[in-house]
Amino acid sequence: AADRLRANAGRLLDHLSKGTEDDLADIAYTLQIGRDAMSERMGLVVNSKQELIERLQAFIDGDDAKADVKRGAVRRKSDIKPTDAATVAQWLRDRDLEALLGIWLTGQEPDWKALYAGYSMRRSSLPTYAFARERYWFTVDPEKQKVGSQAAMHPLLHRNVSVFGRQS
Repeated sequence: AADRLRANAGRLLDHLSKGTEDDLADIAYTLQIGRDAMSERMGLVVNSKQELIERLQAFIDGDDAKADVKRGAVRRKSDIKPTDAATVAQWLRDRDLEALLGIWLTGQEPDWKALYAGYSMRRSSLPTYAFARERYWFTVDPEKQKVGSQAAMHPLLHRNVSVFGRQS
């Protein structure tokens, strides 16, 4: 999961490095509103696209001090320790991004749309998640596939005798 986090950061970095015209606020809006939160999470508060690019590069390079990335993992919903709604609402009004990031990293979902109330935001075309390319195929032993042999279907049903043309 942590390797997927770096892969996703790399995809975002590649996209941003191409010189997109996307506004930093629109990028943040898209990542907060237009993406599903995964169990492994990372976040950072930046003031410019250039700072975002530099810190993403540092994160990918493994320079945690320079990247100053906050990370969290949410394994079970029961692990989430909710912050009271009044406090979260105050943080949204005050635009306390560090506090909002902190609760999001522990699994709580702030009302990100409230953060953008009164602003005209648009979703940016950003890269999708870099899911692990794992294959889960099963193999069948050729010895068990011999003609005429049939595995038991159920303890009370030893063979399939239904015929399509003789249904009643």
